[in-house]
Amino acid sequence: MSEELPGDTGPIFHDYPALLMKNDTRFRRRIVLKRSCSTFYEVPSLNVACKIGKDIVQGLNLLREAGFIHRDISGGNCLFYLDEETKRRCGKIADLEYCKEYLKIGAHDPISGTKDFMAVEVEKRSFFAPSGRLPFKPEFHRHYLHDLESLYWLMVWCAFVLVPDGIQQVDVEMWEKAFFELFPLDTSENISRKAEMLYCPGELSYVLDKSGWDSDTLNVLEDLFDLGNDFRNEYVRLQKIPQEESGGRRWAQEHFNADIYDKFSKVLDSVGSRLPPGKQQTMWKIRGS
Repeated sequence: MSEELPGDTGPIFHDYPALLMKNDTRFRRRIVLKRSCSTFYEVPSLNVACKIGKDIVQGLNLLREAGFIHRDISGGNCLFYLDEETKRRCGKIADLEYCKEYLKIGAHDPISGTKDFMAVEVEKRSFFAPSGRLPFKPEFHRHYLHDLESLYWLMVWCAFVLVPDGIQQVDVEMWEKAFFELFPLDTSENISRKAEMLYCPGELSYVLDKSGWDSDTLNVLEDLFDLGNDFRNEYVRLQKIPQEESGGRRWAQEHFNADIYDKFSKVLDSVGSRLPPGKQQTMWKIRGS
């Protein structure tokens, strides 16, 4: 038996999987909603992306509290709609087909997710921090922060793609090189560049500066990019904690908290409110002109 929710499931989740099943059997569910949603790829500006991103952060934190990880946070699975009453764009997390209980995630679970936004550790199937310096060797497994890092890469994607209408000059060749190193068309390519950016997120501002982004915008975006340092610090913190032996080696639920989610939300709020006002266009339009 499974529990089904009637009607709209609220502002955070757009779909409802068989989360309460007692085993891993999956059932396809469809819920018809009153609202029509658009994907994250269709956000009109980075300001709007930040507002929607805050809702996605809230949804991921609720999943963490419930003991589940999504495993496929991407531009196609993060949606938004316009609330007719508040006139506010709201974010939803969709496509929970790969969602799974954290305690049931094993070291040898198949990789799921969208390559462009997949957390570095997940794609490498190894931990980011130098475990050789620790008195014990942690066993790799997927956890909550990997979903949040996927949202980080989605926000970086938006920062690279959405630019002010009045931008004076863009070095398209420089931009293409930087963009496709992070989000390659050939998904079989290695992910060393994304790993480098987590070690040195200031490089993201540097390449956009060389590509023609204005200094006012870059000063704001640096706060967003610097979240890479927070992820790196969280990964190092976790690796200093012994893993639980029961049910497969992993870090206990109690070692994950809301701190980095709160930090992410505050940064998105600050960035969204401080970005220079005005319409924005996509780099795809500039590349085609």
